[in-house]
Amino acid sequence: MDKLKEMQTEELDKKERREESGSEKGGILASMRRGYARERRLVYDLLLFFGGLILGRCHVAFGVYPIGIALVSALPFGVWSALLGAALGALSVGSGGVIFAIAAAITAFLRIIISGGDGRGGVFGENLLLRMAASVIGGFIAAVYEILLIGINQTSALYAASAVLMPPVFTFVLSGLFMKGLTAERLLFGSVNMFSMEKRSDKEKYDVIFFYISALSASFLVSLSLSELDLFGISPAYVFIAFVTLIAAKRFGALRALTLGFVSTLGVSSVFAVSFALLGLMAGGLFGVGIGYGLIGGAIGCVGWGIYSSGLAGLLSVLPEYAIAAALSAPLLSKLSPEKTVRAADTAEVSARDMIGTMALTYQKGYKKNLDTLEGSLFSITRALRNNTESGLTLSIDEYEALILEAGAQYCSYCTESGFCKEETINPCEKNARELAERLRRGERLTGEDINTDTEFCKYSSDVAEAIMKRTARAEREAYRQAESSAAEEYELIGKLINEARLSDESECAVNTQRSDALSGVIEERGLSGGVGRVFGERRLRIILAAEDESGEEISSPELLDEVEAALSVRLSDVEYFRKGKMALMQCSSLPVYSTEYGTATLAGGEGSCSGDTLSLFNSESGCFYSLISDGMGRGEGARRASRFTADLLSRLLDFSASKETVLHLLNNALRRRGEECSATVDLFELDRYSGEATFIKSGAAPSYVKRGSSIFRLRSQTAPLGLLGSIDTEKIKVEIAEGDYVVMLSDGISQSAEESAWLLELLARDFSGTPKEYADEILSAARANVKGRDDMSVSVIRIVKA
Repeated sequence: MDKLKEMQTEELDKKERREESGSEKGGILASMRRGYARERRLVYDLLLFFGGLILGRCHVAFGVYPIGIALVSALPFGVWSALLGAALGALSVGSGGVIFAIAAAITAFLRIIISGGDGRGGVFGENLLLRMAASVIGGFIAAVYEILLIGINQTSALYAASAVLMPPVFTFVLSGLFMKGLTAERLLFGSVNMFSMEKRSDKEKYDVIFFYISALSASFLVSLSLSELDLFGISPAYVFIAFVTLIAAKRFGALRALTLGFVSTLGVSSVFAVSFALLGLMAGGLFGVGIGYGLIGGAIGCVGWGIYSSGLAGLLSVLPEYAIAAALSAPLLSKLSPEKTVRAADTAEVSARDMIGTMALTYQKGYKKNLDTLEGSLFSITRALRNNTESGLTLSIDEYEALILEAGAQYCSYCTESGFCKEETINPCEKNARELAERLRRGERLTGEDINTDTEFCKYSSDVAEAIMKRTARAEREAYRQAESSAAEEYELIGKLINEARLSDESECAVNTQRSDALSGVIEERGLSGGVGRVFGERRLRIILAAEDESGEEISSPELLDEVEAALSVRLSDVEYFRKGKMALMQCSSLPVYSTEYGTATLAGGEGSCSGDTLSLFNSESGCFYSLISDGMGRGEGARRASRFTADLLSRLLDFSASKETVLHLLNNALRRRGEECSATVDLFELDRYSGEATFIKSGAAPSYVKRGSSIFRLRSQTAPLGLLGSIDTEKIKVEIAEGDYVVMLSDGISQSAEESAWLLELLARDFSGTPKEYADEILSAARANVKGRDDMSVSVIRIVKA
């Protein structure tokens, strides 16, 4: 038994070392991803802050600054960053902006109240009408303040009307920038033609047009807000217009850049609107040749019209600003890809599907993990099954001896002289019953002389011998029949195991439609050109994603991995990347969500004797953790052999995704085929480390406990041990577990009922901060002090932790 424990512990340690190594790598990757996610959130917050700062000081008409309120109302995220910027922007314009800073803050808090009451989208997740309503209230506060300050007149009336009406209008206009599924990454770095109307529903067409109008409006408002600023003779408004027009020219083409440049400049001056429109047209037409050509073409268009329209003043008004914008945009322009046509995107998608199909076929053909594991298990248990069954078709020594004594007792009841034998306490063949049993087992025939060793005067000795032989023949025929039936059932059970392994492998290789749809959502949101994703398996997922990505930066970005993990609710393993021309492919697997820490303690019942309990803890190839306590019937070597065999067989057959019922049936048959009485209890705890589902399987086992803080949950079952009955008598109990829970499993030498073990409940209810091993030792020590008797004692303590 000690050797078995050492082998099991060694194997468990090996598996844990492999998992710890993988977890360490996964932890580094996860830490890197969290760092990138924090950086991305910081960039978003800074952009929204500066956006609020600029728009918060934007004067529209009649002394009203409504854009800060509108931005705070329109945003579905980053509200606090935008609010801080909008408030500072409003305060920067002087005393007239104070009320709008206050109104913006009140609007944000109103949105918290409204969205909390809405109860559908979470905080700031309310619908557009409710956002507009909040902006109306914010503007109304500013209007009331103005009327109270200067009274009712024409000026205050126009101010009040503008303050109330403009915030909801601009809230509606700006909301198009935040349409569902659109991210900054997709807008800037995606390659799908997001403005194309082909293959779109009416709702999608409306969203595209709405976004286009919102983007033009936002650019116009930013230009309008910056128009009043002058930094050492440089116009920040013209720098901004030139910058966004160059970006649009490279990303979205000449015509859209022309429109953006023209509309944006109207917020500053109509004189140079044509200059920036020509900038977009010329740059967009030449970026296809090269970035340098595009920048030179943009300069010619912008500066040329400035000189044509205003002479030297026009040159000085646009050239410095364009030069600054070109220098700022150059690093970003090299990373942008122009939009593809729908046909080009479809071609890329076909290539991505082909790549995924090839990788999936390789994965599916090569995946036979459960069959391989079962094959190794069956080879391993063959010897154990052979050793467990002694002679197969014969009776045990005890059964032969019982037949002999029963035959002798039957004839003694007929004998008229049996009174003498009773007075002398003698019985035919009683003293040599064990020797006769050994002869019967060897197949020898008994005679009357063999019977009359102690009662030579017995006149029925020959009849007793004949009765023994007849009883033996009948018993052996029945044993043979049962053995044949048991063997046939074992063949059937092994066939079921093979079929279950095959079905499990097929399940692991099948496409998971629901998870694949979630992965496709990530691809669509990020705007990956020709992106296609597939997820295989139910528990352990295999993720394959392919897209057109010549640089490989998009498909290998930490942000993409973060979004895949969030969409699929999994942890990802190390990612493998492949390339074929412009196409890139990534594939990875999901990692277990839960892990365990454990400790055991055991004590033999009698001095100098071996324990009949066997403990086994292991992580299976199928991704489950198992803890098993098996108690062999009786004490000593026989009990030890039964429990050891039970633990060995279960640990090997549970290594793959087999039905627990099939495995227990096979174990029950194997125990019953022994040539002597053999049975063992099974107390099995199973934790699916991927899903967190936990199950107890009990057969004749003592109660188990789940400890959550100071709360104790007791699980018990009134079932018989395996090996006693022809069919298994087990109970399956599903439990909910959480991180930090303790699972305490005991053999019946420690606890059989709550009434007998009040000390145990009191001990478990206390707080404990040590290791599971220390906890197991403490429970065993308390059991030795409180339990009367000399039965074997075993404890297994498991703590549930997040991987």
